Amino acid sequence: MIALLGWGVCGSLAGCSVFDPSLVPEEPVCEGARPPARLSEPDDGLGDDQTYVIVLRDINVDQRAMPGVDPADAPWRTIGFNLDGFCTAGDDPRSECAAPEGLASQLDGEGGIDNTFGGDFFPFLLLRVDGIQQDLTETQSRGAGAILLLVKGWNGQRNDANVEVIVSQTVGATSAVGYLETENYQFRGTRVYRSDNVTEAPLAVWDGNDRFWARDDTFASGNLESPRTRDRNAYVSDGQLVATLPDRTPIKLIGTMNSVEVTLSGLTAMGNIYDLFIEPTGTPPVVTVAGRWSQDDVVGQAGSVDLCPGDSAFGITTQYLSTVVDVLVDPPSDPDPSLPCDALSVAVTLNAYRGNLAGLAPGLAVVDQCTLR
Repeated sequence: MIALLGWGVCGSLAGCSVFDPSLVPEEPVCEGARPPARLSEPDDGLGDDQTYVIVLRDINVDQRAMPGVDPADAPWRTIGFNLDGFCTAGDDPRSECAAPEGLASQLDGEGGIDNTFGGDFFPFLLLRVDGIQQDLTETQSRGAGAILLLVKGWNGQRNDANVEVIVSQTVGATSAVGYLETENYQFRGTRVYRSDNVTEAPLAVWDGNDRFWARDDTFASGNLESPRTRDRNAYVSDGQLVATLPDRTPIKLIGTMNSVEVTLSGLTAMGNIYDLFIEPTGTPPVVTVAGRWSQDDVVGQAGSVDLCPGDSAFGITTQYLSTVVDVLVDPPSDPDPSLPCDALSVAVTLNAYRGNLAGLAPGLAVVDQCTLR
């Protein structure tokens, strides 16, 4: 592991020389990979009485180049957005913040994509939590731990200047066959049972008719009219839904073996809602979720994967993390590239499916494994 740490410090960065921040111009110089812009046309008010339910599953956190594949073709290079407005490359190492002393800036993916989590940190983290992607995706395929979006006010067209997006996560799901709204369903772990608490409810079949329960703690006092997390100023541009969520929005990734809570700042989600609901192609649209994960939050949430203060693995991991931070968790309005980087750029993809809302239910907690020792 220590050998890998040494590789990560110098092998995955653009050399090991100090970059002079004074070389950075006052304004960013690269638009790169960005969500489509909001159209200037006014909202027509259509669709205000309809709610579209989107369930995001099949999270892709393992974005490494597989053995035998050129690292330049690694999936992480095309996942995410240009968060900082720079296209940081070997011949143009400008960035929004200063890399750790003695190190060069992390290199971007295609079009200035900032995704150091996928490119550097997650491959290192796999030494500790190997199998986490399979665990998370299998749980989500059961209808638990998936991201749930409720979209309101969309006019059903390719362009809508203003829609509302409410964010929750799924506790469980059942197919429409045998579903009774009046039945008192029971929840054990990631499984849903009929009111007898013995017969398991029919599993989700992902045909658009499944019903999903949302976490009750994502709504104030368990009231569907009082969501804790939403974007009232989202929009649809050329079919792509674009939503920006409040900083440090908690996302609980639930697995049977591994669970973790992630709190991102500058979190943006983008995916083709038009192809999902209006002109489905048979292939689930891909939704990209990207943002900035504070170094302090990464360390603070490490206990959920059994990385605990005092352990050698914890020390090695946090030290490695300090060498790959590449963005600011809260960048100033006037860029100041002399500020030390204090966050990881993060981007993942998920597949989008249609669904229906069954109601609210208590969700599983993310446990700090260090407290169980």
